[in-house]
Amino acid sequence: MSEQILTVLKSKLDGLSAYGFSITDPTTRLVVLKEELQFYVLDFIYHHPEYNKWIMYGGSALRICYSLDRMSEDLDFEVGHEIDNDFINELKEEAAAHFLKVYSIDSEFLRITKTNRGIKLKFRAGNLINGFPSEWVEVKIDLDPFTPPGNVVTERMPQNHGQLSFVIRTYNLSSLMASKIAAIFLRGTRGIGDATYEEKGRDIYDLLWYMSKKIVPDLDYLKAKKVEEARDYHTLFAKLSVKMSNANEKNLKDDLTPLFLDSRHITNWLTNRIETYHRLRKAYKIRTVSKFEKARVFEDFHTDVFSFIFEYSTKEGDDVRIICNLSEYWFLFKDIEVSFPVDNEVRNNIEFSSNGSSSRPTSKEKQTEYASLFRKKIDAYLKKVNYELVGDTLTTKLIRVTADKLNQKEQIVLRKEDLINCDFDDLLK
Repeated sequence: MSEQILTVLKSKLDGLSAYGFSITDPTTRLVVLKEELQFYVLDFIYHHPEYNKWIMYGGSALRICYSLDRMSEDLDFEVGHEIDNDFINELKEEAAAHFLKVYSIDSEFLRITKTNRGIKLKFRAGNLINGFPSEWVEVKIDLDPFTPPGNVVTERMPQNHGQLSFVIRTYNLSSLMASKIAAIFLRGTRGIGDATYEEKGRDIYDLLWYMSKKIVPDLDYLKAKKVEEARDYHTLFAKLSVKMSNANEKNLKDDLTPLFLDSRHITNWLTNRIETYHRLRKAYKIRTVSKFEKARVFEDFHTDVFSFIFEYSTKEGDDVRIICNLSEYWFLFKDIEVSFPVDNEVRNNIEFSSNGSSSRPTSKEKQTEYASLFRKKIDAYLKKVNYELVGDTLTTKLIRVTADKLNQKEQIVLRKEDLINCDFDDLLK
């Protein structure tokens, strides 16, 4: 059944003509095939009873789960145990058995070799690419023996691709950004020809992608990775600014060009990257929270969402807001309604507003209880981050009780006990 996979790969290459410009570079076409083959490998991993616990991270996770606008070559995972030779041998054997059983593929079409940190799956599909010197297209599984701290947030992201369907386990964007920053600081020097570089272009590109979305990196993850520069946000961004200034432009171009169908995009990106970084960096103004000022609850009758807006003053003299978004369902059904002791400081400093009216208005006392619950979570979060906030607004996902038409990037489904017991980090985008 190798013909089945080859047909899919050929169709993928044929589809490149729809972009309106010629994509003939063999290296770029190779990455296109690698990306398609990744889904077959992920289908194996996330239907396996043990490997489905692996946490996928890196560029491929960001592309598949969060729509990163560049291509990615490898599959990176963090696993909660050491990677020894016996484990890699077992992984190699089980991967071969899977492809033989599901696709009737043997070593004529798929060869699997070991690396120090995983395996390479080599598919005999290189002859689909004109000018490519090898018969084989490699997909690498790279494993990192790392167990994240308990308060680092993971997500389950369902994927449907062609006839393949599986659920990826990955981090939220805050922790994924932290993993990318860890790579920037810990990757070390690499030799390319006669030159030595300290960065990979894809790391720098992804950092700016995160910053364009105003994602705040998870300091707990960075500290668990022993990133010395992650003592606090002030130090972290100062050191990142140095890394950005020192990045070698030729190295960035060589690493990134094969990862885009249109090379003009990366040419323009390189021209503007320093200016873009400093423009985005301004949005990461770091403030130290000093005092809770008030809470406001806004009921939006158009979206059926309650926004709990907490306002704080800072040592810098600015105000910051922390916003928690809650579906109205939490007020409609008594069996899920949360009861929580009211914080007197919240009670004495809370305002209520809406953009409409209802014949059955929501209890202000119940809104105050939810505000008290969120305030407790926010206080614990602020203490953990040394009362430093990046930017002027921090917003949670929409907290829902049903999963119909769920947008996992913007929404989260919780039970009553989950909402009571979760950390504030769990709720962030």
